[in-house]
Amino acid sequence: MRLAEYLVTSIRHNAGTRWYQFRLRTLFISAMLSSLPLCWFAWQLAKGREQRAVIGWIEENGGTVNELFKTPDQSWWTKLRDNWFGERVYDVSLKASRASDVMRLAEFSDLIELKIDGESIVDLSSLADFSKLESIDFSGTRVEDLSPLKDLKNLQYVYFNDTQVIDISPLSGLKKLIEIQFSNTLVSDLSPLMSCKNLSYAKFTDTPVSDLMPLAELRELYSLDFSNTRVTSLSPLKMSRKLRNLHFADTRVRDLTPLTNLKTLKSVSFENTPVTQEQIDELRKHLPDCRIEHLASCTKTIPTRNDGK
Repeated sequence: MRLAEYLVTSIRHNAGTRWYQFRLRTLFISAMLSSLPLCWFAWQLAKGREQRAVIGWIEENGGTVNELFKTPDQSWWTKLRDNWFGERVYDVSLKASRASDVMRLAEFSDLIELKIDGESIVDLSSLADFSKLESIDFSGTRVEDLSPLKDLKNLQYVYFNDTQVIDISPLSGLKKLIEIQFSNTLVSDLSPLMSCKNLSYAKFTDTPVSDLMPLAELRELYSLDFSNTRVTSLSPLKMSRKLRNLHFADTRVRDLTPLTNLKTLKSVSFENTPVTQEQIDELRKHLPDCRIEHLASCTKTIPTRNDGK
């Protein structure tokens, strides 16, 4: 009898202990789970404050910031989030005085467009965190190496006018490229563009470019400018059926025959080239709706690796 009473008492005691432990564990887990939204909310508020501080710094230094425009179909959650934590920044234009200035933009993970001006900028490695970038403009900087761009697969518009860039091979894997500008640079080889099938606009004025053959298979070309380059032949463009604007002033081009079947052409300029008047008249016959600009030839200096900027 005593043994039975002991067993019953023991079982009740152990059950009570386990239930107590279970309730403590449940309470601890519940507390942790309920604190997660509060932690996220606090983190978002802190991030919003930091973003507003960076926006203020950009504007104080003469830059501009554009936030996502509001649309009528925005969800209630998007509107509430923007009111609490600040609207998402999609476009920044900044005149940077130090290389570290670009690093301060890391708060804007949704950046789509970025324009940086400043001779102190020589390195693009800080762009690695901006995977959503579609447009970048580093014209007027001292950038030479484009390697950090190879992983920015969403890039569509790339501008590096008046820089020290020589090699554009990092662009070869950017399948979404639509427009590129590398005027007054030391770029001479266009072969990396052969895989950029969506490219429609290219500007390489005042460069050592001499061969347009890498563009021969690009069927979306709309506007090209190779003025003041070493280009001598337009033959690679004879199948560019969508080409509307073509400029090759101050080049060594002599033959306009490759253009005669490009009925989409609306504007062609080739001032200061050795093209004859006879060829110009022939081109006008084939392209009566095209505006053709041509003046007498003269000589201009084409950038080389030694004279650069």
